[in-house]
Amino acid sequence: WNAEPERLAACERYPGGWLKDPIFQPPIGEEKFAEIHSGLKDFLALEGITYNNGAFTADGPLKDGDIALFCHLGFGFALLGILTNMPATFYWRSFFIATSSVTTVNFEENDGIIHPRITALGCTPHLFKGNL
Repeated sequence: WNAEPERLAACERYPGGWLKDPIFQPPIGEEKFAEIHSGLKDFLALEGITYNNGAFTADGPLKDGDIALFCHLGFGFALLGILTNMPATFYWRSFFIATSSVTTVNFEENDGIIHPRITALGCTPHLFKGNL
């Protein structure tokens, strides 16, 4: 995730997809990203959300409430890439979020289809409120 932005952008144009680019040491990068993807699918399944062929669906009415995940910047951007169906390299090359910042993703449901939408990325007002 810490390669030069122009190098990460080139990955997105790589034949066969960004994970096939030599910078990710195929097949190691693909295997690691598959682990992240599988873990997210398993986690969302606990909330009644299924991921198939690039789409999220609800197994029934979504549960009310909030879920908090705490993770490293590189891993968090990988998760956002999966949730938004965009290459993780896009997030890695385009954004920086501060340590202890908060990113919010809303899961909007429409006829059983779930649309993850980022509503806040890298917010830090809670740190200022606490004089941190």
